[in-house]
Amino acid sequence: MADSSVASWATMTNFKITIVIALAVMGAGCDTLSRVKDSTTRQVVDFIPRSVDKKIGEIASMQAEATMDGVPSAAHAYLGELVQPLTNVAVLPGMKPTFRIVNSELPNAFAYPDGSIFFTSKLLEIAETPEEILAVAGHELAHVTQRHSMQQLVTRATFTLALNFIVGDVAGLADLLNTGSSLLNLKFSRDHERDADAIGAIFLEKSQLPRQGAALFFRRMKEFEDNKTATKETMKYLSFLTTHPATEERIAWANNLPTDDNLKVPAAQKKAFTNLKKIFPTAPKGAVGK
Repeated sequence: MADSSVASWATMTNFKITIVIALAVMGAGCDTLSRVKDSTTRQVVDFIPRSVDKKIGEIASMQAEATMDGVPSAAHAYLGELVQPLTNVAVLPGMKPTFRIVNSELPNAFAYPDGSIFFTSKLLEIAETPEEILAVAGHELAHVTQRHSMQQLVTRATFTLALNFIVGDVAGLADLLNTGSSLLNLKFSRDHERDADAIGAIFLEKSQLPRQGAALFFRRMKEFEDNKTATKETMKYLSFLTTHPATEERIAWANNLPTDDNLKVPAAQKKAFTNLKKIFPTAPKGAVGK
């Protein structure tokens, strides 16, 4: 074997050993390793090509699209128009963010690694201002740019992912990560949620959009959470509330954001929001949790 080949082989072997050790650390259960595990996970994800994010997201999106029945095509277009300023500043290498709507009685929004972002019909119903929708959109875009879904999937797939690196089958990573099915029940860590809140606010600032929508929306979610008409079954599966940091904490955080008195939602985005609300009108007061 030539010296250069030996050196190349040794480098790759050391890389693989490093990855295996890193994944072993990620799988450790000791609470004192939590920070090390988070940092290690991010480093492992950095080695995974974005093409894997795209493949996994596309498969997951196909499953989500099954719940779009009855949503007018124009509604998807209005949502896309509303959030367009944010998509111009959120950098996704090789991918373009898309926003769509699914039918659900739960107010929620979720993002897949390929930049596919979904809002539920109930979320659009309870939102009363375009600023609220823009705040949620910025938050979900942050999940994608920071590859939070991939970090969660890698944490779950530590052993199989290690084996995959050993055999060098990078193309098969998406299959080892259970394609896109795991994303349907994926719960981000609270640190990821806080990170997405902060970066989402930065996206709003870069887009010259007001940031007050975050506080408005969190208060709206708190109202839904506290509403006595919401059934126990609804609250059990209300993922936006159960997987995110405490609503009171997020309201306090959002209230401390700098005010943007000179920033206004552009006319085009206001019009798109008005058109959306014609399709998803706000429920009468007192019926928020229904």
